[in-house]
Amino acid sequence: MQILDINSFDQGHVYSMYSVYKSIADNLEEKPEKSEDDEKKLKIVNAQLLAIEEWSKHKMNEKLHWTKEELLLNYGNNPSIIVDFHVGSENFKKYNTETAIVLQFSQPELMEMLEDIQNKAERKSGKVKFKVTRDGTEGEMETREIFEIGGRRI
Repeated sequence: MQILDINSFDQGHVYSMYSVYKSIADNLEEKPEKSEDDEKKLKIVNAQLLAIEEWSKHKMNEKLHWTKEELLLNYGNNPSIIVDFHVGSENFKKYNTETAIVLQFSQPELMEMLEDIQNKAERKSGKVKFKVTRDGTEGEMETREIFEIGGRRI
């Protein structure tokens, strides 16, 4: 087993591989007695996970997938959406992938976003509050943390 060159894969495929590597790591970690081969595999798998997390941070900063204004235009006010966070982002660490949330925009935010849309403001990341649908907990994210919404990227 060796570390893969992830640069030749689509970003979505890399994130799928992350889940596979995470599962392998978890299974190896749970083994009460690890062989020398298990220890080697675990070291390689953990290195691959770290490499994907670092690669993901670079990708997250390289290309902004969503802005607040695009969320409003595509999904409306206070929509329920299924969001996939970039691997390694703060919200990925909290919620993992495919988290169902309800976006929560305040009236002043809505007015500001509508003005930005009208003025064709520059695309930029912004903070968005949300509520997790499964347990009602409230959260906040930077829009740059969003990889996909319902399997869709901009």
